[in-house]
Amino acid sequence: MKLGVLGACGFVGSYLCDYLYDDFDEIVMTDVVDLPEEYKNDEQIQFLKGSITNQDLMNSVAEMCDVVLVIASVGMSSVGMMDKKMCFDVNVGGVEVVVKACKREESKVRLLIYTSSYNVCFDGKRAINGDETSHPPLSPDSFNDFYSLTKMLAEDIVLKADENQNKNQNKNQLTTLALRPPAIYGEGEVRHFSRICALMDQGVYTFKFRKGEEEEGFEQF
Repeated sequence: MKLGVLGACGFVGSYLCDYLYDDFDEIVMTDVVDLPEEYKNDEQIQFLKGSITNQDLMNSVAEMCDVVLVIASVGMSSVGMMDKKMCFDVNVGGVEVVVKACKREESKVRLLIYTSSYNVCFDGKRAINGDETSHPPLSPDSFNDFYSLTKMLAEDIVLKADENQNKNQNKNQLTTLALRPPAIYGEGEVRHFSRICALMDQGVYTFKFRKGEEEEGFEQF
């Protein structure tokens, strides 16, 4: 089986490629940046440089891969947050391109997984044992930032592309799902952690300590 990872050269994408390496015969990596050196001589890796907004490129990926992971997005941080057009074109328009490619007759894709965000359904209140029923997507006018709105719109596109609701099921139908992770960090992450450290150096970062699950007893710094 072949895995396609769209947005494969970033922090999350590269970790997923490494983690799933032994589960697939080949991994097709795409990104708008160059392939990292550690992957260049790997015969199990095929790299296609380009954006998820490129229909021809996404058609090629869909014709090769059985499973596709969509990691690519812009606007979560840095200057991309200020460019709403680019954010919408990539996060929503790009996902439309990917879905179109996966639903073509020539496509081999049977599973499309979209990396969404917990911001799609998080209303600021504490959630315990929450699920899709108790925490549905927020209304479009509820978002405080444009990036989260685009993730909600893209997630909706992906989930509606699922073909398993058809009563005449067959093995060639496309299955889709959306994952809603919170902020992801760890070794090698350069966006969030470096920004947090910079804020701490400036003395403008606020955080709290507490013991266990107690609601009271916070110490704020």
